Amino acid sequence: MPRTASPAVVLIDRADPIPERTSEHRRIALVPADRVSIVAVDLPDVRGARLEQALRWAAEDALAGDAENQHVVPLGRRDDGRMVCAVASRADMRRWGADDPALVALVPDAAALPWQPGELVLVQHGDAVLARWGRHAFDRLDGALLDVLLPELVEQASPEQIRWYGEAPPDSVAALDPQRQPPPADLAQWLAAGARAPEVDLLYGDFAPAGRTPAPRRAWTAVLLALAALLWLGDAALEAVQLDARADALAEEIETRAARLFPDLQLLPGRERLQLERALAGRGDGGDRFVRTLRRASPLFAGLAAVTVESLSWDDELLALDVRAPGLPDLEALQAQLEARDLMVQVDDVAIESGGVRGRLVLREGP
Repeated sequence: MPRTASPAVVLIDRADPIPERTSEHRRIALVPADRVSIVAVDLPDVRGARLEQALRWAAEDALAGDAENQHVVPLGRRDDGRMVCAVASRADMRRWGADDPALVALVPDAAALPWQPGELVLVQHGDAVLARWGRHAFDRLDGALLDVLLPELVEQASPEQIRWYGEAPPDSVAALDPQRQPPPADLAQWLAAGARAPEVDLLYGDFAPAGRTPAPRRAWTAVLLALAALLWLGDAALEAVQLDARADALAEEIETRAARLFPDLQLLPGRERLQLERALAGRGDGGDRFVRTLRRASPLFAGLAAVTVESLSWDDELLALDVRAPGLPDLEALQAQLEARDLMVQVDDVAIESGGVRGRLVLREGP
């Protein structure tokens, strides 16, 4: 199967015309982050269509306007069990062309900023300032109001470090002694890495691309990353792992293996991925490459209910996933979506069986 070109990353500002719809030019759209809200709601553990309905009504108290006019995307549960959600109006989603078949992902622009825990990142963009201070904490601020908004933002973020990308910072920013960087020459391209492996993708539910079914970014995505990290450091492979169904059992297994592999590391619920990434950071370029590869691949599998990951292994630069899908077109669609995330994908050992196909996806980080 030939490699397809990576999708273009386009920045949609308020005054920009929406790109003409076409199925020939695949793209990722970055949209104004101040049109997207992040809320945390109490929600029971439900799935599928019931989840989509429950999300909208659970988030109603935190939303402005009629819940039926809102598009709600689950992002994952916090340590306290509440579901973190991204909310945009359905009118904005349509205006942004969310139902365009050429659209691969729809990402709030500030959510694609390069960010590390403990940082507040500020990027000058025309009359606005993009800000990110957490995995799901971001905003697009009016530059004229920055002096007013910044003290509250700094109090909320409590950053250990502030990074400013732009011309000479305003006095309110300069007083915080930020690390200064020049402004990005091309903001869309500068944000491309974060956009191709997004923490927040608004294409969900009614607006999900073909081949992706409504499913939240469930906690087992982090479990997948943690498990694979431990497989890389420990066992070569784990056969027939039904990741979704065995998430609880895997969490216990991960904790046991982590205690053996990282004696001084205590895994905290909901923070396993971050802790293991930090532990891996000291293990050379291979560890960094591994984490980048998994972070690009795992959110996609979280949204594909029809595809089952049966085993996985990591060898130097290659991540091998044995998968089962309903048919060959599903496997080809999965390959195209992985390649859209800047992964080089080779499909091997395809076997057509009763009720579906099996195949091995060999993933490598793209050039």
